[in-house]
Formats: sequence, structure tokens, C-alpha cells
Amino acid sequence: MSSTTLIGETLVLDDIVRELGLEKHLKGAFGKDGAKTIIGMAEYLICTEKAFSWCGDWAEGRNPKIEHMTSQSVSDFLSSLNNDKRNTFYDSWMKANRCVKGYFCFDSTNIGCHSTETNPLVEYGYTHGHMALPQANIAILARQDTMVPILSIVYNGSRHDSTTVRNLVDALKKLGLKCICITLDKGYYSEKNLQIFHSEGFDYIICVPRNVSWQYEIIDSLRDRLLSLEARTEVLDSEGKEQVVQCIAKPLIRNGRRCYLQVIYNPAARAEAEKNFIELLARCKKELETNELVASHKELYKQFFEVRDTPKRGRKVLEKGPVIAEFQKKYSGYWCLLTNRKRSRAEIYVAYQQRNSSEIFYDIFKNDLNGDRITVHTVETFEGKMFVIFIALTILSRLKSKLAEKRKDNKTLKRLKTYAQLLMRMSTLSKISFRGKYKPIFSTPSKLQREIIAMFELDWPV
Repeated sequence: MSSTTLIGETLVLDDIVRELGLEKHLKGAFGKDGAKTIIGMAEYLICTEKAFSWCGDWAEGRNPKIEHMTSQSVSDFLSSLNNDKRNTFYDSWMKANRCVKGYFCFDSTNIGCHSTETNPLVEYGYTHGHMALPQANIAILARQDTMVPILSIVYNGSRHDSTTVRNLVDALKKLGLKCICITLDKGYYSEKNLQIFHSEGFDYIICVPRNVSWQYEIIDSLRDRLLSLEARTEVLDSEGKEQVVQCIAKPLIRNGRRCYLQVIYNPAARAEAEKNFIELLARCKKELETNELVASHKELYKQFFEVRDTPKRGRKVLEKGPVIAEFQKKYSGYWCLLTNRKRSRAEIYVAYQQRNSSEIFYDIFKNDLNGDRITVHTVETFEGKMFVIFIALTILSRLKSKLAEKRKDNKTLKRLKTYAQLLMRMSTLSKISFRGKYKPIFSTPSKLQREIIAMFELDWPV
């Protein structure tokens, strides 16, 4: 009697799991069986991008740990991944990925859902893609230098990004992760959030939104210096190439706390900045016309528009053309970073630029892991599913990074354009096991498979 197991895909993914050390931390929180089931479901999702309810069919002949699972047993298992167990994992995982001087990016995105009746997290709310769907939100904290996600927070769909900082800080304190620097985009900017970071002892780097008026007086005061050699700052871009920006750091005292405003001028980005500002004003005009006002746009409404309401003609919104033109001439290409960390201009600039890893994570989450539309019935199942997707995200982000690195100087691997092609090419590798004293027989790899095995240093019998 013999049995055949397809092991090519899991050979690659199990190696990534070992490299990350994930299984040890999952075992400590969910037990041995729970850890193997979570990893199995995460690998299934990476390989198929299909609903978890079909994981048992895929696992037959691949992963005996989850091949028995039905739609009902999947729901039951996801519901069992409760908050206490997840926090136990996060505590261990964050300690393993702690760094003293490193930077952590924090960002959130919305998840389209199909039920608001049984899951209180699913609500209609602010959507990044302007989708008219009920949603929940997920926020992810990741270490920037290793691109490893270390924490996820799921919260109500109607909440705006700027209100989630308190949840992040509470989670970090509870899990014992202190004295780190968090990079955030302009959606998280508010005086309240800055006070939270200061009072709780966390460092931050945050982009100042264009509607924050106090920054422009400082830009005006530094305009001449920003056009001089004094401001010349050599940095590395996201691809490691040298780049020069004009940057001046201005020490400030705000609300009794010392901080630093990094004022940056980039002539090459001026055209894009002008375009983005016009798009922002177009949204503001539409908000005024429909009377669906956004609190953070209050200063923009006042500065750049005139609203006339008449009984006969209704509301008419007029833009202040000369004011807009003057503003564009003076401030396009200028932008500001606010931080309470005293570091060099280059380090602060590069640290903020590196936070684009959060965009990469959400692209993987939504497009590669089918996380953009979720159908679940209860909040317990939903949170469990988000956790397994988080584990899949951790594995897949490392796989994609490793593949990109291995492809650079390897003509054979350059034929593989995506991780999906890599897994597909490896999927035919098999192992035939026999009962009794006979040794297993492994299939013979192709040239491309041999190259993958060698470059990824996978354990395969010669």
C-alpha cells in the first residue's frame, strides 16, 4: 500500500514559516494542533486565494492536518481563536521582533463585508475607495526594516483612521512594547493623537496635512534657506538609490512639548503636488455643494471657497481662483513631517519614506489573500478569520520579498514574475510513502524546480 502527497507548495511555505519562527509562537498561544491548523489554513489561502470553507478539499493529498475540515468545522475553529489567545501570540511575537532604535509603521484599511445583522463590527462608514458597502476596518503595525507585520487590530467600520491611535497605544502598553517610533500618514494627524503619543512615551513621525495652517508661517520663514546648500540632504530612496532633497529641521515647542518640524522642498514633485491639491479642492467643493462637510476640511472651505445660498437658486459654491493660484505658487512642492524624535534630517526622511511597506501589506491583504470582501456571520468568526489572514500576510510578505531578492541576478528565476508562478511550478513535486520498511520515493525535480530548491536552500533529497 502506498500514498502520494503533493509537497512542492508547502515545501516553500513551510521553509518561510521556519525562517520566521512563527510556529513556536503560535504553539505557545494555540497549542500544537491549533498552530498547525492555522499555518495549514494560511498556506491554503496563499496557494488558492479561495474561501476557507474549501480548505479541506485542497488539503487532501497535501496537508493531513486540515484535510478533514468542513465548512462548519472551519467556522468552529475560527471562533475558537479568541482574543486572549491572540493577545498571547502577539505578546510573544512582538517580543521576538522588538528593536530598540527601529521604526514601526501603522496604517489601516477598510474591508468590505456582506452582513451588518450579526456582526457589530460591520457598519457603513468612511471608505478609502468610496465604496457604498458595509465594512469593518483593520489596522496593522509592522516593523519597517524587516517588513514583518507584528500586530493587527480590528475595529468598527464607521470609525475614522484618526480615532484609532488610542487603541494602538493601549495594545502596545498591554503587550509591553514601549520606546518605539511609529510612522503614520496624515490621516492620523490631530492634536489629541500627538498628546497621546507624548503622554504615553512613544516617538512618532507624522505627515502634516495641507489643511493645517500653522505650518505655512514656518515654511515662509524657511523659504530662502530651503533653496540653499544648507538644506541639501542626501538620502536613499525605497530602491536604495541615492537621492537629494532640500530639507530643514525646525525645533518647536507645541503644547509644552518639544518637537521638530522637518520642512521639505522637492521641485521634482511640484507638478504632482499641484495635481493632488486640485483633486483635494474638487472633493471639498463637492462636499460644500451636497452639504456633506468634513470637519478636517473646515479651513479649506473658508480659505478657498465662497458659498451663496438663495431661496430661488439654492446653493452655489464659488472657488476663489486668485487665492488658489497664489497658494499653489507659494506652497506646491513643500511638505512637512512632525516628529518628537531628535535624529538627523536624512534619518527622519528615510524612515517616513520606508513606511510604504504598509501599502504593500494592504495590497497583499486585499488582492493576494482575498481580504477585500468578507462573508462571516459572527464577530468571533470574523476576528478569527482576520487573524489567520494576518498570519498568511506575514508568510506571504516574506516570500515575496525573498523572491524579489533571489531573482535579481538569476536568469532562471527571472522567468518567475510572481509568487503564484513560483508555487505553481513547485506544485507538481510529490512524495510517495509506503507502509512497512520501504523508504519514500520523491519525484525528480525539473531544471527550474532544482534552481528554486537550490536558491531557496530547501531540504530536498538528492
